Amino acid sequence: MTASFRQDVSGAMAYPARWTLNRLLFKTPVVWWRMGLRPLLWRRMILVTTWGRKSRLPRHTMLSYTLHAGKAYLIAGWGARADWYQNTVSDNHTTAQLGGSP
Repeated sequence: MTASFRQDVSGAMAYPARWTLNRLLFKTPVVWWRMGLRPLLWRRMILVTTWGRKSRLPRHTMLSYTLHAGKAYLIAGWGARADWYQNTVSDNHTTAQLGGSP
């Protein structure tokens, strides 16, 4: 898949670079989830597990979702730039766990 976007490297909506504090803060909800602190998370959070398109390792991301007609809908905050979205496009074997799931 070739990227059809240009990376915004500055500003509030710039995708956080790897190994930065901002990127680490985005992973904090996953750590809370694993520690059993789900009540501290927002009510509508879902843990999405994808397989890395390059590393082939499992990648975990916390996303907010909305329910409509009994289905959960996710929105990629950075569109096609989001790693979880690109991983899903590359390999559609994806799992999702809602707040009450172990």
